[in-house]
Amino acid sequence: MLDPDVPLDSDLEILAQTFIVVLNKYAPLCHVSRKHSKVFKNPWITRALLKPIITRNKLYSKVWNKKGTFEYDACKQYRNALNRTIKTAKQNYYEQQILLHKNDPKTLWKTKHSILEINRKSKSSIERIVDETGNKLNHPQDIANSFDQYFCNIGPELAKTIIPPTLASSNFSHSCTSTFSLVDTSVEEVICGIDYLKIGKALKVDDILTKFLKMVKTVLAPFLSVVFNKCMVKGVYPNSLKVAQVIPVHTKGDKSACTSYRPISLLSQFNKIFERILHHRFYSYLQDFELLTGHQCGFRPNSSTSLAVESIFSDLLHNYDYGLFTCSLFIDLSKAFDTVNHNILIKKLHQNSGLNATALQLFTSYLTNRKQYTVVNGAKSNCRNITCGIPQGSTLGPLLFIMYINDLPLCSKFKTILYADNTYLSLSHSSVSTLQSMVNNELLKVHDWMSPVVGLGLGGPEARLKRGAL
Repeated sequence: MLDPDVPLDSDLEILAQTFIVVLNKYAPLCHVSRKHSKVFKNPWITRALLKPIITRNKLYSKVWNKKGTFEYDACKQYRNALNRTIKTAKQNYYEQQILLHKNDPKTLWKTKHSILEINRKSKSSIERIVDETGNKLNHPQDIANSFDQYFCNIGPELAKTIIPPTLASSNFSHSCTSTFSLVDTSVEEVICGIDYLKIGKALKVDDILTKFLKMVKTVLAPFLSVVFNKCMVKGVYPNSLKVAQVIPVHTKGDKSACTSYRPISLLSQFNKIFERILHHRFYSYLQDFELLTGHQCGFRPNSSTSLAVESIFSDLLHNYDYGLFTCSLFIDLSKAFDTVNHNILIKKLHQNSGLNATALQLFTSYLTNRKQYTVVNGAKSNCRNITCGIPQGSTLGPLLFIMYINDLPLCSKFKTILYADNTYLSLSHSSVSTLQSMVNNELLKVHDWMSPVVGLGLGGPEARLKRGAL
């Protein structure tokens, strides 16, 4: 068993190195030829179809230069019949996938893209980047460093552009009467965390493959549970788990500009397991004591964009029935995850979530001293410190973010509907002039909440006056 006096990072390093040494000794990786790697590339190619496919290939290798002969015509007929069988198998496979995932929109869209052979190429190579000074960068190392510098500075730089508040700043936070305490994890819970890992998801360079973790989960879980319990007792998050590998993913706009990309953080496998454990504890606590606002529809189970749209529709329909004018504002929070202020988030967690001293210390440790490096075309940038923001791609990140904006509905008289970082605000009145005045006054309160209290930037609110008709 691990020594309780050994530092946490040393524990994890010893555990990871020992695991990799044993893995390389008893289950070394081997290279598979491209020919064999394509055999089961298509999921509808079953072992029952594999034998006739091999037979077809052998027959063709014998008669490919004998066109017009009986043997060639027989091989051609065999090939055509096999192609029809494969086509039927492909059709049946996709029909089963559609029926199986009809209630899972995400998987259903992936299936549709697979049928239409749409390749989004979100991780395609980046050949050239133009930096802030206008220099054209072509070398992968330079491109990686340019991206990493942009991603690390985007939060602080955006914070400088926020317009100062126009009203006296107020604290809209509310005090929490309940207390959140960390409870030791168990071997069984760690095993569940390993089971939750998905095979095929992107991993950090040289990280442990999910398949192997699942194979030895009963052996590995006792050691991980000891390390995680040490973290929760000491209130310390290991530094080795706070280093993220960032992948730039193009969103829209010029592909040669860093501003057209968003960072996706890849964290270690051990980190994913620990974050899952902490997320389960914290979210269950927030739900039990009803500390999450009911206006938030994002990053929560049994909630979706459909619920947000339904709420907006009901609001407009209600106003229409009473003959009221409605002003709707759709607000985009610019780089919301990247601009999260760690000090303000920690304060909000303490005041609004009731974290005790050890839990608060652990979450503070989780947020501070984070580092990242960016990988582009196989090149790795220098490692840099992160002074603000929440890693996109983490398990705890979305939950921490919705707690960060949890008190937004309290700062004004707007009817507020939140979906992650997208915000819908609305007011209604029988007089258009009165409504305009109300909206302007309340919008100043929202701006002042975002600027001095939170530090988020408005990405251009759009307001439309309209009678309740849809």
